[in-house]
Amino acid sequence: DGRREKDDELHDLMSKRRDDNDGGHKQKVVRLENQMEKMVDENDILKSKVKELSKAKEREEKLRAKLEEMNTLKKSMQDTDKLSVERLEALNGVEFERDDLKRQLASLTKEVERYRNESVDAMKQLHEANSAREVAEEELVKMDDFKQKMEDAVERAKYFEEQLEEANEAAETVVVGGG
Repeated sequence: DGRREKDDELHDLMSKRRDDNDGGHKQKVVRLENQMEKMVDENDILKSKVKELSKAKEREEKLRAKLEEMNTLKKSMQDTDKLSVERLEALNGVEFERDDLKRQLASLTKEVERYRNESVDAMKQLHEANSAREVAEEELVKMDDFKQKMEDAVERAKYFEEQLEEANEAAETVVVGGG
């Protein structure tokens, strides 16, 4: 809709130039130059947004890599937890018949405690990893929204570049025709 307005405006300016032979060419050139300057400013803003989009894409890649790393860590923690459960089951089968077994039991009890601690630590890490994954997923949704906005901005930048080229051509026509 904005593009059509710009096209109509440019067409009106060109029609007025053809119809007006009273020496007002300089005013028209000044108006066109002002419009071109405005379009250049808008184009600069859009270029900045394109740069932001590029940075956002880099951040998205980093977040995806972190998410993959967290999934690997989660799998590792699950394997550690499974191993801890298996060792606890083995510990339950130990018989307490002799002093030698009591020493082994004491040793195994310490090992079990270590595994429990590791399991608690692993569960904490799993919880933190899940929380971080959720945050990363939310960030990805935001990044997707931002990406769409940036792509829209790029489209608008292309449009303004086209308008700027048309305005430059019109200005050259006015300068050459009026000069």
